[in-house]
Amino acid sequence: MGSPPRASVHDAAHWDQRYADPARVPFVAPEPVVTDVVADVVAGVPGACGTALDIACGEGRHAVWLAEQGWRVTAIDFSAAGIATGRALGAAHGVDVEWVVGDVRTWRPAAAYDLVLACFVHLEEQTLRSVRSWLAPGGHLVLVSHGAGPGGPGPRFRTTVAAMRERAGDLEVLECREVAGEAERSSRILLHARRPA
Repeated sequence: MGSPPRASVHDAAHWDQRYADPARVPFVAPEPVVTDVVADVVAGVPGACGTALDIACGEGRHAVWLAEQGWRVTAIDFSAAGIATGRALGAAHGVDVEWVVGDVRTWRPAAAYDLVLACFVHLEEQTLRSVRSWLAPGGHLVLVSHGAGPGGPGPRFRTTVAAMRERAGDLEVLECREVAGEAERSSRILLHARRPA
């Protein structure tokens, strides 16, 4: 009898197993590149936070941080274990987040969002087209991926500034740059784009 098939990094079973590992220490602090660019979105505009969607939210660190800043947040991930950790993190921080167990490749929102965040998730072009369409007029898209350097995933899940810029599609690119990594971390590639109002 052969061994059972290994879970793919693209399926929920893999991430459920990873997030449920009792030896795992969840990431709690948001990525600095995320906090910096989201702060710029609302800089000087009191009460400007609106609705936000955190795609492939993992264990919920960015969703919770966004809610703490005043955004009304929906967070989606296909890992029920990740969502459970995120829900507990949100409760510990005293914030409300709409947690959704679902696959962004097939899920559809009920309304458009003012901010859509996707941090360290590889989205195929067909899914990206859907994601871009979920932005309200004037809405912001923030994508963060791994670039060059140590740490992080294999080459397939890394990108470049030029490749990231293409992911904006018909949106207005406000910023697309590489952010140097620290210590044993890969660099980050940031795309910040906006749907015309």
